[in-house]
Amino acid sequence: MQSFGVYEVDAEGRRCYRPPVPPVPALNEVWSQYESCLKALEAFDRAIDAFPVPNVTGRLFARLDAVHSSGAEGATTTFTDLMEYQCGQRPHSDNLAGSARRQINEVAGSTRGLKRARDPQDAQSVAACAEAFDDLSSDRAHPSTMAQHIHHRLFERARDPYVQARAGRWKDHPNSTTDPDFGGPFHYTHPSSLPAALKEWETFTKGDGNEVAVDRESPEVLRQVLSHWMFEHIHPFVDGNGRVGRLLVPLMLKHAGVTRNACAFLGESVHLDKPTYIDALKDGRRSGDMGLWTRTCLSLIRQTAQANLRRLEALGRLMDDWRGRVAGIRRHSVVHELLPFVLTKPVFTVNDAVAAVGGTYPAVNAAVERLVGLGILRPKPAETGERAKRGRMFEAPEVMAIFEPVTPPRVIGLDQTPTTAIPFAVDPAGKAEASQLLTRRSAEELAALAVATKAAIAGPPPTKAKLLEFQTGLQLLGAEMGRRGIQDPTAYVSPATPNPPRSRTGGHER
Repeated sequence: MQSFGVYEVDAEGRRCYRPPVPPVPALNEVWSQYESCLKALEAFDRAIDAFPVPNVTGRLFARLDAVHSSGAEGATTTFTDLMEYQCGQRPHSDNLAGSARRQINEVAGSTRGLKRARDPQDAQSVAACAEAFDDLSSDRAHPSTMAQHIHHRLFERARDPYVQARAGRWKDHPNSTTDPDFGGPFHYTHPSSLPAALKEWETFTKGDGNEVAVDRESPEVLRQVLSHWMFEHIHPFVDGNGRVGRLLVPLMLKHAGVTRNACAFLGESVHLDKPTYIDALKDGRRSGDMGLWTRTCLSLIRQTAQANLRRLEALGRLMDDWRGRVAGIRRHSVVHELLPFVLTKPVFTVNDAVAAVGGTYPAVNAAVERLVGLGILRPKPAETGERAKRGRMFEAPEVMAIFEPVTPPRVIGLDQTPTTAIPFAVDPAGKAEASQLLTRRSAEELAALAVATKAAIAGPPPTKAKLLEFQTGLQLLGAEMGRRGIQDPTAYVSPATPNPPRSRTGGHER
């Protein structure tokens, strides 16, 4: 069905889609997903407020989301890569201790941006996504202004001069993506219609104005989920629309007062199962029924919030363990001041620590060595040359283990079907939702998921909770494959092939 929205034909014969303001589905159609999403968000939000170390959202969880959201578009940077890339970068002056402000100009010049990541250009793009979050998480702005700021951050240091020149600017020529279901290239909103389309989107997103039909009684979470659908179909930038749109969701929900912290991330769940995300986006456009999209997006937010809550709880247990390890050290030692810093910046140089907690370089260096002796820190492998001169890196391996590995979707089979081992929710609502989603997957995709999930169980031992989720996934996959008569999943899966390079141009990012 192509009657939902308007297809505008330009002078070149391209049919460019202009999305309408999406109708809000009846609450009873999405209640199960809405209620579980809200509960998960509230639990994560409360836990952040109660956490004894401030700024944990931006310093860790926003960066993890940047890794995942960028990974969904083909980036290869891991959480470790990002932490190493940002190691030695100049901190924001308003986050510095008083004595550190006097030293920052002395130490930052020698350590700024060690850029040790495997692919610094790729890591820079991921870091920019996290830095945009830092910029906007406290300051409320118009949605379009926020979108342009995020986009400017993403591409202001791009290697391609043309891409760099377009940073933060709306598109001025049509962009498209390949959509076999559409019968050819699918073109997003034409640049000539962009001002009007963006005005409608912003009015709907903010929930005010009389220019468009806005249901002010609908829950704010539903509004932002539908706003995301609308933004992704406008595709107002040449590239980067997926990352920009996904980052707007937690920011808008925080500014609207739904959460106290900008924590409604969805990048991880999208990264783990992007086909479901894309299918639901397209389903809303084809049918005009926003129920499937709304349920899917709510589920993505819920799944990510639940995973992040588990990580936050693990961080809390780790902090308690660390405090026990340093209990015998005198109260006023720099060691005690270092612990909160290390927890939220698990890869750093001594100069980073001096800038954050104050004190002299010798005192902080001695405290770092004490933490190494206690097994809380370990030095990164020594380097030679210019990097060694600019500062040795240390890492907190127990923190990194909570956030790594970030496993990108593996490409299984010659048809390059992306898939990964998906941890399924074990609660009745989550299992029912997963069963419904599996009915939409092809036999090849089901088989690949089964093979990947079995490999995840047979690989490095997962946590008990994760093992239960994988086992639940196998049960649901087995039930659906049994319903279709699939007995041997390996018959559908050809030998693994390397991840193919993905285009980062032409507006293909979803």
